[in-house]
Amino acid sequence: MQSFLKRAAAAGAVTVKTLISKPCDERAYWYPDESHWQNAFPGGAYTWMLDGVTLQDFRAAFHFYATGIIPAMDLKAVGKGSQFAFTYRDADGNALDGPKLAR
Repeated sequence: MQSFLKRAAAAGAVTVKTLISKPCDERAYWYPDESHWQNAFPGGAYTWMLDGVTLQDFRAAFHFYATGIIPAMDLKAVGKGSQFAFTYRDADGNALDGPKLAR
């Protein structure tokens, strides 16, 4: 059982890293087909609910990216909320590589 659980945890870790770093669902992007900037709240809500369904892949990916969430994080009121855009890829779609970034 221990071996099984370790393999399952490793598979889960790889899955959420893939979901957050290169999502296949266009709802993950601010400007699909134009840039790699991602939206932290696809569907527009910190609950990851869309049409009564929880977007589990987005939810799991976000909690790999960030450890906490509060309602104000997706509030669309100037001065009262935040809009989060992030990316793991450059303009050509290549993974960002810290040591190779311009300083």
